[in-house]
Amino acid sequence: MPQPAFLVGAPALGAFRLARLHERLGVQLPGLAAVQADAVYLADLTAGADLGRLAELLKATPAPLALAPGELLVLPRPGTQTPWSSKATDIAAVCGLTGVRRVEHGVRYRLTLGAGTPDAAQLVAAARLLHDRMTEIVTTDPALAGRLFEAAPPAPLTVVD
Repeated sequence: MPQPAFLVGAPALGAFRLARLHERLGVQLPGLAAVQADAVYLADLTAGADLGRLAELLKATPAPLALAPGELLVLPRPGTQTPWSSKATDIAAVCGLTGVRRVEHGVRYRLTLGAGTPDAAQLVAAARLLHDRMTEIVTTDPALAGRLFEAAPPAPLTVVD
């Protein structure tokens, strides 16, 4: 499966919510200097799809799908399609973007410590506060974002007593 298009949008959290998140993360990560949360979009596009028009629609900028040290991606669980995705994909189609098969959204968090970037154990501790375990995943591996659009074939019917 080809890598999805990746776009970065506006800040995902307002100042008040970001300050509250900073407080909660500060308990898990002593020395936390800053937290940044950006809306991100992943798009499954056909060849020749107009990424520029999609970027305008989402008010986002295309970017390479890569994470710097101290960054985490919060995305919907692979194999699920969120209601947001269904609506956004429909809106793209109504706007004439026929090459858009599906659009999903998530959040990219950037955590900065006073002494640099958090290590893997600190990122795991922070991840618990950044997502809903029932519906989302947290990853530092951008390749996992490509799995978001994988569709498994239906399983055979089984009967349970």
